[in-house]
Amino acid sequence: MLVLKGKSGRVTALVFSPDGKTLAAGSYCRLDVWDVAARTVGELEMVFWGAPQGSLQFDPKGQRVLVGVGYLGGVRVVNVRTWDIPENGKYDSNALAVSLSGRVIVAGGRIGAFDLTAKGPGPRKWSKSVSPDTIGGLDFYPDGEQFATVEMKHVRGTLRDWGDCVRVRAAEDGRVVQEAKSDSKRGGVLRVSPDGAWIAFPAAKFLLVHEGADITRFVKVQSPNKKPITGLAFHPSGRYLATVGGDSTVRLHDRDAGWAVTRTFDWKIGLLKSVAFSPDGTLAAAGGEKGQVVLWDVDV
Repeated sequence: MLVLKGKSGRVTALVFSPDGKTLAAGSYCRLDVWDVAARTVGELEMVFWGAPQGSLQFDPKGQRVLVGVGYLGGVRVVNVRTWDIPENGKYDSNALAVSLSGRVIVAGGRIGAFDLTAKGPGPRKWSKSVSPDTIGGLDFYPDGEQFATVEMKHVRGTLRDWGDCVRVRAAEDGRVVQEAKSDSKRGGVLRVSPDGAWIAFPAAKFLLVHEGADITRFVKVQSPNKKPITGLAFHPSGRYLATVGGDSTVRLHDRDAGWAVTRTFDWKIGLLKSVAFSPDGTLAAAGGEKGQVVLWDVDV
């Protein structure tokens, strides 16, 4: 186990690059980018960014970090070598996802999309009928043809609790392919398993795991410490799901045990806010309340 300390404050977002050599850590107004082997860090000060875990992603080549700056704040695509920061449109960006082909879906109170491979990327606006609701989290299926969302219903001009529904949408035009009611009471990070078989997101003091092929079927697991889950990540094998929230422990939920917790890691650095696995599954990281990032070797 190794503890890294960058210049970020509360580390609410973590993501490894596709080759596993770089780790991006986000907090309010700051981005740290670690060279995992050298244990060195580059840092950048951002503006008006609350860094929910679903707002930070690498591009497919690992050369750029995409940062969702928040509602109507746009998206920054940061070159991790030169630190150039072009802005790609003004749209809600509290959550974003990047496919292996370079397509980017951005969402908040509405949904937008652009392609990283195109020259001068810009938003492609979909019709308002695509989603009258607010997106609380999203992620691509592994084939890049679909993405999943957890959405908050608008009722009589007000917003109800997060997660009134979970939807699967076509990446081409945002149309709804599947839809199911959800028992969630919290917005934030959503993750699709590497095989596309599961969709997971926090639901207040619970974890919800929907089946990817039929999202009307799901498992609801109470958080062991009865506190809200703030971060989650699937292991590349698809069998394990790591969660953090409310204490200094990382918990591994096991698919083969009905997503019950079968292993725990208490790193004793204070409250953990975020968690991530390297693409090969040999390394994991968790971000803390005081700016620390714990790295450890994974043996599952």
